Formats: sequence, C-alpha cells, structure tokens
Amino acid sequence: MPSATTPDINDDDQYAGSLRQEISYDGSTPLTVTMADPWSRETAKQSTPNGNTKAHYVRPATGCGDIRRT
Repeated sequence: MPSATTPDINDDDQYAGSLRQEISYDGSTPLTVTMADPWSRETAKQSTPNGNTKAHYVRPATGCGDIRRT
C-alpha cells in the first residue's frame, strides 16, 4: 500500500487552487499517491490608495520536490 508524508508549506494566497496531493483508490485501498510542492516568485508589486497588490509566478517543483509512489 502506498504511503506518503506531505511536508508542510505556507498557506499563501498564490497557491490557492493548486493541486497539492492526489490519491487514487480502488474501493477503500489507495493505489497511488502523487504530491507536488509548489514554488513561487514575486514578479510585481503595486501600492495604491486602496491597498497593496502582488503578482506571483507559481509552478510545481520538479525533481526531488515531486513524489509519486505506486
């Protein structure tokens, strides 16, 4: 049976809607576990009288950051 420990990351706004972990089941038996560790870089910042806005480039990590166990 596959198992995985998902490391903690900050729950930052730029990661909203990103897939973090996916588990496929056969009934109640997990078959595969896929995890992705996203990374981001701030690409722009704007200050206005209504508040501050930031833009980020967000991608899943590659190499050792991606884990797939079957």
